[in-house]
Amino acid sequence: LFIVIGQDFRLFSNLNANNPAAPDVKHDYYTNSASNIAIWQRDIAILKNMGCNTIRLYGWDNSLDHTQFLDVLLENGIRVVLQYWFPSSNDISNSATRTQLINGFTSMVNNYKYHPAIIMWLFGAYSSAKKLKSCLLLYS
Repeated sequence: LFIVIGQDFRLFSNLNANNPAAPDVKHDYYTNSASNIAIWQRDIAILKNMGCNTIRLYGWDNSLDHTQFLDVLLENGIRVVLQYWFPSSNDISNSATRTQLINGFTSMVNNYKYHPAIIMWLFGAYSSAKKLKSCLLLYS
């Protein structure tokens, strides 16, 4: 149970990757192109019918505009956990790599920090968690 904007909020969640049931989509499909909109409108309707109120997203290209996608999620009662993914192969013991990751994550947060659909941010992924923990211990 979470508190979101002063209200109790139970997560009924789903992971939504950038590989919808559309074999020709191999990219960030949360953008405003007409072909993408048709796919994610279909997916949002399915999620809503399942009773889903939260999704975790990855496969997000921070250089693209996702506002319309987030707006439609919110209109359908679906909130977002937005993940800043990076490959576990990144050498996070390297200062330049850490700076690049921090700057990328900060940019993503700054782009959407006021959008009410987003309720949580996630830095990294399962495969990077062990490396991050080790890195935090080394550099804290």
